Amino acid sequence: MTTITAKLYDDLMFNQNGGHTLPDCVLSAIKVLCDEIGYTGINQPNTYVNQYNANAMASEKLKNQDDWNGVKNRKTGNNRNGGGSANKASSNNEWKIKSGFALTKFAALDNSQQLLGEIRTDMNKLNEKNLVAKLETLKKHINEIMDLSDSDNDSNGDNEQPPNKITTIMDVIYASSVNNKLPILYSQAYETVYKMYPAEVEAFIKDKLEKHAESMENIIDVSEKDYDKFCEFNLENNIRKNFTTLLCEIAKQGKIGIVSIEKIAGMLSNLLEQVLAKIDHKIKQKEVEEITENVVLIFTSLGKLVEKEKHMPLIQTIVGYKSGEKPGLSSRTKFKYMDLLNL
Repeated sequence: MTTITAKLYDDLMFNQNGGHTLPDCVLSAIKVLCDEIGYTGINQPNTYVNQYNANAMASEKLKNQDDWNGVKNRKTGNNRNGGGSANKASSNNEWKIKSGFALTKFAALDNSQQLLGEIRTDMNKLNEKNLVAKLETLKKHINEIMDLSDSDNDSNGDNEQPPNKITTIMDVIYASSVNNKLPILYSQAYETVYKMYPAEVEAFIKDKLEKHAESMENIIDVSEKDYDKFCEFNLENNIRKNFTTLLCEIAKQGKIGIVSIEKIAGMLSNLLEQVLAKIDHKIKQKEVEEITENVVLIFTSLGKLVEKEKHMPLIQTIVGYKSGEKPGLSSRTKFKYMDLLNL
């Protein structure tokens, strides 16, 4: 039975795959892997050995060795005299250097990806009980990643700067913070990295603030009939709201300068002005609704800290419109502003 199975395998491997053609996606994947290890597919010997070809391959190997020794001896003069030991050693070294495999970059990679994976796992498992321990581990992993970066930069000449690594680390923390509703805990994770690399973290948050503001523009409702786009739409809305809440918590702590109470108050004023500008257009109704969700979150999170009284005139203006007077202002959205008046 074993002999039959091996024979069938030989037929499959060496007789045009039994007439079967692999899918293009499989062939493409194989080609990528071959390129990675330096295999070209040109003049590569068959190295598969079984009971049918073992003797033949062994004979071929010996023949190749004899051929090589003959060529080597002719080049070094060892076939004429016995004084060519130095040349022989040199030839052997040259032969060893001329390997058929090219050194691939991934062979020399450090364990940064593993450390980032551990940070991701820790951030997703963050809770009140393990917060202190996880933040200590976070600092340890950051130091390890930065040390690896420094050694790599010295050795390979890539000149990759530490801020790039910090941005990568912050991206991991950001992803966890906007997908989990734990703003108090994640604000402390931001502060932990900020204490180590303040300039880099401020630059990261500045970029996220700009993208956050841009995400408030051109929000278009998606029908539930297109399930994938509907889920994506809801995910984006949740990320936006979770980040707003996180910013409010960071502002309350007052430890990261770029996210201050004044900054959030300015954001709030801008959002209310956007609402007033967009409620004249029916097509902007969903956009107004999502902006309002974030307005409510800021008021709920910060309350008097953003000097609510300064924003009351704009809110009263929105509430004062009659039903249907502003096509972009739904009854649902209007009621939310009415609730803010009594907050």
